[in-house]
Amino acid sequence: FMAAIVQHLRSLPWVTKIVLVGHSLGCWYGTRALEIVDTDTADASVAVVCLLCPVLQNLNMVHRALRLRPRLQVARSVGVPSVIQRMALVLPFTMATMLHALWWMRGKARLERKEWQLFLVVVKHLQLGVVGRGVATFLDAFSVVGPMSARLAPMRKKGSNVAIHYALNDGWTPPEVSASLSSEGHLPAAR
Repeated sequence: FMAAIVQHLRSLPWVTKIVLVGHSLGCWYGTRALEIVDTDTADASVAVVCLLCPVLQNLNMVHRALRLRPRLQVARSVGVPSVIQRMALVLPFTMATMLHALWWMRGKARLERKEWQLFLVVVKHLQLGVVGRGVATFLDAFSVVGPMSARLAPMRKKGSNVAIHYALNDGWTPPEVSASLSSEGHLPAAR
């Protein structure tokens, strides 16, 4: 799906450069899109790639993912994503209010009007079934995401136009993986 979006953007006459941004598992989707889309044509190309807390390695190597997997399998099997979706459909304002309360408990004392819109958008996404899709995507990733080096060749061509950001102690990118991602065999020119 991400490759189709990039191809569509490239077809628009006013688009001259594309910045591909991925977060977490979205980085893997971004590498797949870059692999599928030929960027060596005169059309708009992917000029910059930003990888935020990238999950590019086999998820069986990520301890946090291994701990989360059985919980999500149980949640999916007992229908938790469907319950969340139905609640959002039946109680949209109440659900937005609950999200607001959770945000407030994080220590943010007040919300501006534009921030309240965020909760209404989140509820809309819940109504569309984003939790179920997210759980399914994560669980499917265990069998789809392979070794890192298998997908990085198109990114190596981008050289220093690849930016990688890690959150310290995030638990998703083991230190040895982040070190090897910047090594000679993977993305040595990334910044």
